[in-house]
Amino acid sequence: MSFDWILYIELSKELLETQRGKDPPKEEYLRSAISRAYYGIYCLARNYLELKGNAIAEKDSHRAVREAYLSSGNKQKIKIGDDLGRLHRKRKEADYENDVKIGFAEANLAYQMAFKAVQNLSKLT
Repeated sequence: MSFDWILYIELSKELLETQRGKDPPKEEYLRSAISRAYYGIYCLARNYLELKGNAIAEKDSHRAVREAYLSSGNKQKIKIGDDLGRLHRKRKEADYENDVKIGFAEANLAYQMAFKAVQNLSKLT
């Protein structure tokens, strides 16, 4: 049985819920929520492409997945590619940038984008 990547997006929501209303929220939870939201939708989007017969190069697979959606000509796929790009930038910021302050609203937006991308992905045939 393979891992269900939607669980990462659900974990993102759980991490956010533990910090809702806290002043200040724990930034490590918010950073982790962004990271899990991104990786959840990235893996779901990658797996969808592979299921449809699109081989994804191992080198720079994150870019390859985004570009596959962005260049598709399909409105929903382009939106997924846009969201993947935005989430990828936020994930890199959350995972690597020492001097960037991550707030609850920003982390919640990342979760919402991932959630919406999952909905858009589920509408594809």
